[in-house]
Amino acid sequence: MASELIVQTLKGPTSGANANKVIIPSGQTLDMSAGTFTPSSGQIIQLVNRYSDGYQEISSTSYTDANSMSLAITPTSASSSIFILINMSTTLIRASNARIGGKAKILRDSTTVVESSNFQRIGAGTDNIGENYLTVSGCLTALDSPATTSEITYKLQLAAETTSNDGRIRINDSSPRTRLSNITLMEIAG
Repeated sequence: MASELIVQTLKGPTSGANANKVIIPSGQTLDMSAGTFTPSSGQIIQLVNRYSDGYQEISSTSYTDANSMSLAITPTSASSSIFILINMSTTLIRASNARIGGKAKILRDSTTVVESSNFQRIGAGTDNIGENYLTVSGCLTALDSPATTSEITYKLQLAAETTSNDGRIRINDSSPRTRLSNITLMEIAG
């Protein structure tokens, strides 16, 4: 028959080799699955990640959802923050020598968390079909405080800065090699 120990505070000895430590012996597990564990501020509580290798081309100055670059998380505490890390493989294309750029933003559901009005601009170069292009691996990060324990979804949106020179953005362009993007969410204890 299992026994139950009811205490308010556990403290280790104040002196000796293990001063101020409460030790769980080797081979033993502290099982908190039936209750709630309150971590100290700044600790990572949970982490979720999603990879995307799906090709997409965006040729609009209006923000467009990036395929497979959305991810849901359910915070365990309303005081938590969510750290968002997005790595994206993008290519800017233009049909003339005029400057072309890309815009990006991260949303929580329908609320903008952070926006970059110019995450990259075209550089010199010509690909095999005579277009000017620039391929980069870009990174967007943000720290959000959603103040909820309900499920929320973060997503990436992209837009061309201008389409007057046939400007467009390609995500995970497979030429000349397979490209990969990903979104990572980390819940940080408040």
